[in-house]
Amino acid sequence: VISVKMVVPKGANLRFKGALTGRDHRARLAPTSATQDMHLPPRVSFRPMDGGRNFFTCARCHKRFAFYTLSKNEHPKVKCSFCRLEYYPLGEPPVAAAPPPPAAAPVAPAPAPSTPPS
Repeated sequence: VISVKMVVPKGANLRFKGALTGRDHRARLAPTSATQDMHLPPRVSFRPMDGGRNFFTCARCHKRFAFYTLSKNEHPKVKCSFCRLEYYPLGEPPVAAAPPPPAAAPVAPAPAPSTPPS
């Protein structure tokens, strides 16, 4: 059996003697169900993220970093945590198609030249 003597600094507050000896640790870690429900919030006020943490390797400094991305974003733009380079590790997103040119206005027929009466 190994005995360890605890050294308490001079002038330490010994009111919380149970915390020093470890006697009350079970009461703090395993509260009763009646008190446990009192401290929990009634509901979560935010929606969980649709995606998660992915690891990328920087193109400039070649260090590996974590970045949170959405699952619906196929081409995320990430920012290196070390050198702050912003780039697309999975390729550039496809360029949006240019809008079609506006339809030309119909041209009205030119009026017939008027001839002076003779």
